[in-house]
Formats: sequence, C-alpha cells, structure tokens
Amino acid sequence: MGGVGITTIVDGFMGFASTDTIEGLEESYDLSKKFAHHSSRPRVLPQSPTLSSVCSCFDPRIAEASQT
Repeated sequence: MGGVGITTIVDGFMGFASTDTIEGLEESYDLSKKFAHHSSRPRVLPQSPTLSSVCSCFDPRIAEASQT
C-alpha cells in the first residue's frame, strides 16, 4: 500500500499530514496547513529564487495544487 505525505510551510512554520487515498488528499493538505499554524518552532529553510516545475506526477491534481 502506498500513500502521499504533504509538508507545508506557513510563515516559516512546518506542518505535515499524509493519506493513502486520493479522496483524502485535500483534507491532508488542509491538515498540514493547520499543523503549521499550530507549530511552536519556526524552520529556517533555504529560499529558492524560482519555483521548481513538476515534470510528471501520478495524479495531475497534485501538480496543480495551489502553493498558497
């Protein structure tokens, strides 16, 4: 069985959630953002001047997900 993990960074705080179904993808994305909002330790991450492009993905909805 496979799955997908979603890590989000919101104002320097990291959140993570995962799912093993496509139907749970949006809920996991929302949960990862909530966990980031409630995180107590900011993360200092290197900043890329440009976003990387997605070449291929098992589900195009993942590549089209909003990055906000």
